[in-house]
Amino acid sequence: MSHSIRISPKIKENESCFREVFKDCADILFHTMELGRGKTVDCFVIYLEVAVSNMILEKSVLGKFINELCKVSGDEILERVEKNALGISDAVQLDTVEDVVAGVFAGDAVFFIDGYAHAVKISEKGYPSMGVSEADREKVLRGSKEGFTDSVKTNSALIRKRIRNPGMKVKEQTIGRRSQTKIQILYIEGLARSEILEELETKLSDFEIDG
Repeated sequence: MSHSIRISPKIKENESCFREVFKDCADILFHTMELGRGKTVDCFVIYLEVAVSNMILEKSVLGKFINELCKVSGDEILERVEKNALGISDAVQLDTVEDVVAGVFAGDAVFFIDGYAHAVKISEKGYPSMGVSEADREKVLRGSKEGFTDSVKTNSALIRKRIRNPGMKVKEQTIGRRSQTKIQILYIEGLARSEILEELETKLSDFEIDG
């Protein structure tokens, strides 16, 4: 599918399109909602989980954007968004699938409204300072000084920060009968051999040892 495809005014088409684009990307979240007085307008937002961990909170830019759209009628929602009448300086109109993908991987949230043939990018702080430091045993003279942590979500975000392509897949599993340990498998679609991935997933799903 060409990423230069323009955004559809039909929200179901947009959701279907982007769920396919971000298929098997467990670090990319979709949040659906109904806005407007009486909750008559379908909307959804796409965001990178670690980079946008608290954006839907009331104090965030996205939270303020959503709260404002909850106060008006369905007809007024499109008018206010089109005219950027919500007073949100960090709201940017996007027109194509390619723009949306770039926005999500930049660490912003991208908002869709039924009947609106564009998306709205809500910029926050992008990738946060994730409290990581250079690995003591792997000093480098050039390149990143960031080392992995014990958080799988932070680690996958560190990689996503550098590989901003939906071809990098992130699959999550939970293993260990008692510990319920969350793990992630990261790979590049089209480069990783499918039979190796299938064998790895099968072996991990049979893993019962805790700790």
